[in-house]
Amino acid sequence: MSRNSSNGREAVPENEESGSSTMSKIVTVAAGAAAAVSLVGGLISLLSGSGSDPEPVPEHEKKGKTMVAPGRAPNRVPRNDFQNNPKGYFRDLHAEEKMKKFNGGK
Repeated sequence: MSRNSSNGREAVPENEESGSSTMSKIVTVAAGAAAAVSLVGGLISLLSGSGSDPEPVPEHEKKGKTMVAPGRAPNRVPRNDFQNNPKGYFRDLHAEEKMKKFNGGK
C-alpha cells in the first residue's frame, strides 16, 4: 500500500507516516504527564510545609548593621544601639559579670 506522488517524492508506505504521527502524539502526551506530575508534586510540597523554609532572622539582625559585641564575642549587637549608648552597654555588661560572680559563675 504505497502511494506515488506526482511531485517527485518517493513512495512512502502509509504506515510509516502514521507511525511518525503516533510517536509525536506519544511524546506530547508523555511530556504533558511529566509536567502534571511535577506540578502536583510541587503543590503537595508547598501545602505540606516540607519545603525549604528560610532560617528565621535573629532580632538583632532585623535592626540593620551589627558589630561584634565588645566583651561578649562572638555575640553581635546592633551597631546603632551600641553607638547611641555605649556607656549603658558597658554598664549592663559589668552588671552581668558581677551577677555571674555573685551566683557562682552561672
